[in-house]
Amino acid sequence: MLVALPFIYEYPIKVQLSILLFFLVISYVNRRARIAVGSLAGAYLGFKILAPVMGWTFFLFKAVAWFGFYIYFFQKAVRYAITSFDYILGDGLESLIRELDKHGR
Repeated sequence: MLVALPFIYEYPIKVQLSILLFFLVISYVNRRARIAVGSLAGAYLGFKILAPVMGWTFFLFKAVAWFGFYIYFFQKAVRYAITSFDYILGDGLESLIRELDKHGR
């Protein structure tokens, strides 16, 4: 069988169709039953569809957040490396040595 209905999938196809026909007739006759059957079907489909979608959405937002975290700190590390490299290549190292010699360290 291609379609597995919740709660009644272990019954033969004729029994499943008769149960669905019974629900269809009841929901056609009575408004409250129509709302109940529609709510149950909507809740089941919502659970089957929204649960995986929410899981994927959570992991997608988490991946974006971690990616932003890595980009931020990678940029910070590159900035520190460039600043340090500029300090060493400029007269920063010489002035540091002069200050250390001045204080006798």
